[in-house]
Amino acid sequence: GENEISTRITTEPSSEKLQRIKIFSEYALHPRINEVSYGCFIDGYFKEAILNSFIEVVEKVKTRAKNPTKKIKNRTVELDGDELMNRVFSCDNDNVPIVQFNQLSDTLEKSEQRGFMNIYKGIIGLRNKKAHKNFIQTDPYKTIEYLALASLLMRLLDEY
Repeated sequence: GENEISTRITTEPSSEKLQRIKIFSEYALHPRINEVSYGCFIDGYFKEAILNSFIEVVEKVKTRAKNPTKKIKNRTVELDGDELMNRVFSCDNDNVPIVQFNQLSDTLEKSEQRGFMNIYKGIIGLRNKKAHKNFIQTDPYKTIEYLALASLLMRLLDEY
């Protein structure tokens, strides 16, 4: 009758969600970055989308480098963070990088290698802050640019 309240559950996305889907679809992100960040991004969980993408890059570095380790006392420990990036990418102090972006034949090429290493090291700090600090990321455009950075780093690992 007239006193009945009808409730309707809608499965149609909100206009905000449609906008996020549109923003995300404008970028052809690396397939793995797409996979680990899409759901969070379109649901508005921007911090989580960024964190997932940076974790994916670090995991790719580890697998690409065959999980480098170090000995601590009698234990073997997997490298992570700056130590991982230094081992995988550094061309200084007689270190032969596991992943080389060029032939390292002159100072310009070594400088480029260091530049890439520093970008990979930079995401470690960003990943750590996103994982350990509560904050709200609200800007979808800035978020997609973080995801684009992760995507670029994944593509570089695929190519070299």
